[in-house]
Amino acid sequence: MNRIRKIMGLLLFCAGLGNAGHAQELLVSTQRLIPADSGKGTYVLSNRTEKWDPAETAIIICDMWDQHWCPYATKNVAELAPALNKMITIARSKGITIVHAPSECMNYYKNYPQRQKLLQYGNRRKNEIVYSDVKLLSEAGVPWPVEFYDEGCPNAEAAPHRAWTKQIDALQINDKDLISDSGGEMDAYFQKNGIKNVILCGVHTNMCIMNRSFGLRAMKRRGYNTVLMSDMTDLMYNPAKYPYTTHFGGLNRMVEYIEKYISPAITSTCITGAAPFVFDEVKEQGAAIVQDRNRNRYLPETDYHYKAVSNYTGREPDADYLHASEAAYEAFRDIKFSVRIHWGIYSIWQMNGESWGFLNLPDKKKQEYNQLYKTFNPTRFDAAEWMRFFKRSGLQAFAFTTKHHEGFSMFNTKTRVRRRANYLHPANPIEDCNLAYSIMETPFKRDVVKELTDAAHASGIKIDLYYSHPDWYDADFRPYNGHPLTTMSVKTNTAMYGNDIHFDSTKKMTPERSAEEPQRMVSRHREQLHELLTNYGKIDMLCLDQWLGADVWEETKATVKMIRQLQPDIMIRGRGIGNYGDYYTPEGFVPGDKENTNMPWMVIYPLASSFSYDKDSSKYKGASWIINNLVDAVAKGGSFMVGIGPDATGQFHPKAIEQLEATGRWLAVNGEGIYNTRARGIWKEGTIRFTQSKDGKCVYAFVKDSTAPEIVLKSIIAKAGTTISILGYEKPLEWTATSTGVQVRIPEDLLRNRNRLSGHPYTLKIRQL
Repeated sequence: MNRIRKIMGLLLFCAGLGNAGHAQELLVSTQRLIPADSGKGTYVLSNRTEKWDPAETAIIICDMWDQHWCPYATKNVAELAPALNKMITIARSKGITIVHAPSECMNYYKNYPQRQKLLQYGNRRKNEIVYSDVKLLSEAGVPWPVEFYDEGCPNAEAAPHRAWTKQIDALQINDKDLISDSGGEMDAYFQKNGIKNVILCGVHTNMCIMNRSFGLRAMKRRGYNTVLMSDMTDLMYNPAKYPYTTHFGGLNRMVEYIEKYISPAITSTCITGAAPFVFDEVKEQGAAIVQDRNRNRYLPETDYHYKAVSNYTGREPDADYLHASEAAYEAFRDIKFSVRIHWGIYSIWQMNGESWGFLNLPDKKKQEYNQLYKTFNPTRFDAAEWMRFFKRSGLQAFAFTTKHHEGFSMFNTKTRVRRRANYLHPANPIEDCNLAYSIMETPFKRDVVKELTDAAHASGIKIDLYYSHPDWYDADFRPYNGHPLTTMSVKTNTAMYGNDIHFDSTKKMTPERSAEEPQRMVSRHREQLHELLTNYGKIDMLCLDQWLGADVWEETKATVKMIRQLQPDIMIRGRGIGNYGDYYTPEGFVPGDKENTNMPWMVIYPLASSFSYDKDSSKYKGASWIINNLVDAVAKGGSFMVGIGPDATGQFHPKAIEQLEATGRWLAVNGEGIYNTRARGIWKEGTIRFTQSKDGKCVYAFVKDSTAPEIVLKSIIAKAGTTISILGYEKPLEWTATSTGVQVRIPEDLLRNRNRLSGHPYTLKIRQL
C-alpha cells in the first residue's frame, strides 16, 4: 500500500468551505483505500471531493459515555470530548443535524425534548436492523486488523461491566439536537427529513461505531452516504495483543480497514477548517519516533543478511516501532568481549558447522539424526561452572543457541510440532506427530536455558539468546531458508523467500502448503520467542538468525513488535528483520575499517573450525589470535564475540579453556583499555591500535612490538601535566613532545624482561589533565 499515515494524525485534506447561492455548501474531501492496478493485495490512496448540503447531513456521536469500565477508554473519551464538542458546535451552526447516541442510556434521557422528538416515530425498535458483528460482502474473508478478544483494555485489573449512565457532560446537547441509540429511529427520522449523508464519530471503531444498529455497516446497508470522521474516534485495543502495535497504531490499522472495505473517511477539518484533532499520546509517540529515527540506526547496505530481505522489509521501520533506548545501546557498546556457545544434538556426532551439516546427510542419516535426542544426556553440564569459566576469561556476556536451524529446542518449550519429515518415505515425506522436540524429551530432562540464565543473573554476566527463524524439523516451516523439504513455489516465486534463495532440485519435493501450515508456523515461531522472553528474566540481547519470507513478513514484523513490548530494551540482532534490528554481527572477519553506520556491531568468530565443538586441538587459533582480534574490533568501534561449543557431555575442549583463560589473564592487566571504552577518531597508526575512555581524557595505545625502546605516537598531542604509563607497570614513563608527535621511552627493565609485557600487545595509557 503506497501510503504514509503520519504519526501526528491522519491528515486527510478537506477542500474547505464554500457558498452556493444562499445555502452554505460543504466541500468534503473523502479518503478511501482502493486496490492498486498491479493487484498483489496492494492499495492506493484515493481522495474525492464531494459537495454536501448541510441540511442533508447528520453527525452521529457514538457511545461517548460518562464512564467506561476500562480506565484507559475513559481517559481517552475525556480528552476527545472537548474537541468533539467544538466540532459539533460549528457543524450545528452550519445546519448539520447532531444525533447523540450514548447506547443503553435512553432511560436517563427519557424526558429530554431531544429524545421526545424521536419517540413520535413509535416503537423505537420498529424497522430496526441489527447488524452486530455481521460483515459486509466487501469484508468477506478479510482478517480483522487488530485482536480484541480480551475486550481491548490495556488495564489488566479492569473487568467488563456497565459503568455508564449517560453521555459525558463535556458534549453539550443543544435544543436542535436528537438523542437516540436506535438505528431504526434514526432511519425513520432521516428519511422524513431528507438526510442523505451520515458521519460517524465517537467510540469505538472496532466495536460500537462498526456494529451498532446506527453504525457504519448498518447505515451503509440502509443506503446512506456514510463516512467515518477518523480523527474524532478511538478503539478498544490492548497493545499486548496482535499485531502488537501501539494503541493508536491499532487505530490507524482499524481506520485503514474501514477505508478499504466499509466506507470512506474524513476528518473534522471538513467541518472546522482547522487541523485534525490529535491525542496527546500520539504527539508524544510522534516525538519519540522522530528522536529514534534521528539516531540513524540502519544496517550497512552491504550486509549479507540485510540484502537477503531488504526487498520486503524496506529501509524504514513502521511509524509505531521504536528501537531499544539509548541507554540500552550504551550498555551494548560497553560489552566488548563475549562468548558464543553453539550446543545441541549435533554435538553428539561432533558435526562441523553446527547443524548446517544436517543438510548434507543422506536420507537414512537424516532420519537417524532426528532420533538422536532420545540419547542426549549431557550429565557433565554445569551452568555455574560455565559462568566461573567465563569470569576467569574476562568475558562480559554469552550467547547461547536456544534453537539452531535443525529445530531442536534446548529449553522447556510448551509448543508442539504437528508435522515433520520422514526421510525414509520419499513418496510421502511428511508425517503427523505431536512432540516439543526439546531437551525435556531427552534422558537429561533439564531446561538448559533456565539453568544458564539463572547462573548468569547470579554472576552478573549479560545474556544473549540465539534463536533461529528457520526450523528444519517442523514441516510447517517449509520451504523457507534451506529447509530440506521444498515446494514448487520456490522455483516459480523465488524472490518471495529471500534474495539469496535458489530452487534446489535435490531437496524433497512436497505439496504446496495448506492455509493452516504457515499459520501454525507463525504461531509456533511467535510463541517460542514469547516463552524465551517471559520465562527467563531479563534478557539483554536476542540473536535472531537467518530469515523466513516475504509472504509472512507482516506476521514476522508483528512478532518483532511483540518482542519489543515484552522487553523494550532488549537489543535485537537484525537478521531476518532488517532495520527493525538494533545491532549486526560481521561473521568470521573483523571489518577492515570503522563501519560507516550508527548501528552498533559485534564480530562473531569461531575459535576453532566452527562455532560448535571441534575435537581437533590444532584447529584452536590461540590466545594471541583472540587478543589481536579483540583489540582490532574495539579500536574500530565494535566488539568481539569468540565462538566455542561443548561436547555431548557438556564439557568444553581443554584448548578452548586454556586459550580463553589466557585471554582473561591479559585482560586482568589491560582490560582498562578495552572495557567501557569508545573508538577514537584516529584508531590506528601502523600496527598500533587506539581506544579512549568515554570522557575522552584517557587514550589507550595497544603496542605489539615489545622490542622497540621508543614508541612514537603521531596523533597524540601531549602537554604539561600529561602522564603516560603502561598498564600493569606502576612507574610513569618518560616522554618527549616532538614535531611528529609524542616520543615515549620504554623502561630498560621491561625490555630486559619481556615476559612482563605478556607476549601480547601491551597498553600505553595517555592521560590528559
